[in-house]
Amino acid sequence: ADYCNGSVSMGIRDRLNIVFIETCRSSGDENPRIPDIGGTVPISEGTAGRAFLAGCPAAERKIVINQIMAKTPELFASFQANIDKGLRDVAERGFCATPAGEEKAVVAVSAPLRCAVEGMTVVFNCAVPSLHLKKGQLEQDIGPRLAKMVREVETAMGVA
Repeated sequence: ADYCNGSVSMGIRDRLNIVFIETCRSSGDENPRIPDIGGTVPISEGTAGRAFLAGCPAAERKIVINQIMAKTPELFASFQANIDKGLRDVAERGFCATPAGEEKAVVAVSAPLRCAVEGMTVVFNCAVPSLHLKKGQLEQDIGPRLAKMVREVETAMGVA
């Protein structure tokens, strides 16, 4: 969090949202748009949701996607390409990022744990005010750094 002047959060699924259950903010972060404990984001909209879909068991992924399609078809349609890209990115790089070119005040990268914790898929999310970033830093520096941190958590858990 201090490295990127943002926050790092852990999240789990709550119905069709990711709810953040823990957050560590950088000492210089005063941006209210950064996720905090108890904050939620729809699975279909954010990087944490895409990382969740990539990290959860295939049967659960299918159920969740079907629920999103049934309950919010317009939302699913508008984010389907991002969901598909997020699944590929996590498989290839271990993380997914806010799509390049999206003009947002806060951008993020997310990575799932490769093991369930008490039966739940856990994701880590790093959110950073875009004004703090250099071009390419999110995907070339912060994303790989987050994925490495998540692998270290897995190792500490005795899973990796």
